[in-house]
Order: sequence, then C-alpha cells, then structure tokens
Amino acid sequence: MTDKLSPTEYNFIDPEQAQLPLELKKIETTHERRRDIGDGLGIIGDTRPGVGPKDGLPDIRWLPIEVAPHPVTIKTKDNEIGPITILPFFMAQYQITYAQFDTFLRAEDGFKEDRWWFGVPEQYQKQAMRSPRTKIANAPRDSISWYQCVAFARWLSHRLNGWEQPHFNGQLLRVGDNAEVRLPTEWEWQWAAQGGMEARQYPWGKWQDGSANTSEAGLSRTTAVGMYPQGSTAIGLMDMAGNLFEWCQNDYKDFLIVDGYDNKQHKVLRGGSFDANRHRATCAARYDHPVNNRHFRHGLRVVVGPPLRP
Repeated sequence: MTDKLSPTEYNFIDPEQAQLPLELKKIETTHERRRDIGDGLGIIGDTRPGVGPKDGLPDIRWLPIEVAPHPVTIKTKDNEIGPITILPFFMAQYQITYAQFDTFLRAEDGFKEDRWWFGVPEQYQKQAMRSPRTKIANAPRDSISWYQCVAFARWLSHRLNGWEQPHFNGQLLRVGDNAEVRLPTEWEWQWAAQGGMEARQYPWGKWQDGSANTSEAGLSRTTAVGMYPQGSTAIGLMDMAGNLFEWCQNDYKDFLIVDGYDNKQHKVLRGGSFDANRHRATCAARYDHPVNNRHFRHGLRVVVGPPLRP
C-alpha cells in the first residue's frame, strides 16, 4: 500500500470529507469519483463502522436478515432451491476488506494454526496467500480461495465466541452456542440480496446505471467497499452486486452439501464482479470455481448463523 496522497485525493480531505456520504448517494456521481473517494479514505484512514479492524479483529457491522416463518423456494438462474427453511442469521454489511483479512494473517493464533484447516485436503492446508490485486485497506480482499475463506471464518468464530445479539423475532443468537461465523449458504446469500419475498432482480430492484461496480463501470478494478450506497439492499447490505464474486459455503453441483471440505467439488460464487457484466450480478445468478483457486475476482462476506449440519 502506498502512503502518498495524489492531488485527486487531497481534493476531498477536510473539510470536504464530511460531505462524502452525500456525494456517494447521488446517482450522478461518476464511477471514477467513487473510486477516488474510496482510495483516499483508505490512505488517510477509513473510520466507517464495519470496514476496518478494531483491537486486532475485523470490526464487522452485522445486519439482521429477516426470514420467512415458513419454508421457501428460491429461484436461481439454473434451478430452484427448496422448499427450504432459512433460519435467522446476521450478515456482514460489507465484503471482508484487505485490512480485516490481514488481522487473520497477522494474528498469532490465525492463519498458521492447524485447527482452522481441519478437513481440508493436506496439500491445501495453510495454502499460500496470493498477493491481492487491489492493495488498499478498505478494498475487499481479493485473490483468496474457498479454503482460505473457510479458515478465516473458523478463526473469527473462535475469536468472537460469546458474541450475542437478538434477532428480529427475539431469538438470541450467540456464537459458540447456537450460532457460528461462517460463509453463507447460497440460499442465505440470495435471500438477503433479493430482499426475501420481494425477489428483486438486483439488490436495489431493476437495473440502474451507476449502482454497482460491474464491467459497465469501466474501472477494471475493485473500489473500496460501500462506494455505491444507492445500490444497497433494503436493509443496507453493500456491494451484493459487483466489486467481487463472493464464495458461498455449499457445493455447486449438489447444492445441499454444506460440509464439502475434502471433496474438492466446485463451490458456489455469487454477486458478480468489477470485470463481469450486469447479467452476472443479478441476485439469482450463480457460478462456480475450483475451491483451491485464488482468482483476483473472488472475495468473501461472512454471516453469523446456525451451525450447519450436512
């Protein structure tokens, strides 16, 4: 990461910085301006809740996802999933950032600990990290494999043991008891992205230019997280379309397999990316990739939800 500010970055620093949230909400704000705002915040220190680390851990802003009181069927671009019961869960408002993932890499009990890699094929345990394509603190961490995402989530679940929060229905979710930090299943992911029963085409509704960092933006790279607030879901989840594809917990071919740590089957990716067009960023679009692949268009978002049972 560079520590020098460009003339563009200087342009918005104090006192203009206080006006940035208003500027980002304007649909007419250009993609290039959003990129520059995010880069500048990353250099001077992005203090938005949920974006950086705090006390050596990712400072995640957890949003409660309202679920249906009955089994639901979710329509993807390929098939239907369900009827399936989606239990109460919380989802991270943002994709995990470079700075947040770095806490796992630097922690004494983090990346190098054997326990976060159990069940993973031996040749991929402590899989070497690939240098991220966008080395900015508040950009989503890219170039990570499914195995590395699982290890990160297991570590964070351990470190957040005892964290608790009541859900909409009054149920108390407590990490280490009736909940864990993990990757979302693709049905949890799509339910959150589409606004539940609203079944939106995109997180915000119908396609609107300027609402996401897809290939149409022409940036050819990620932006800092949360630079498209007008493209959020109804409850405020950011970048559920564009920026980076997000790894999900389950297998692609047999989507009900949620514990395929050693089967080497392709896993699901959702949400599109900066170099994929808008049709690949719909809430229903699903894709797959080998679990050991560390592609620059792949990242993650985590949830606090009920422990998964195969």
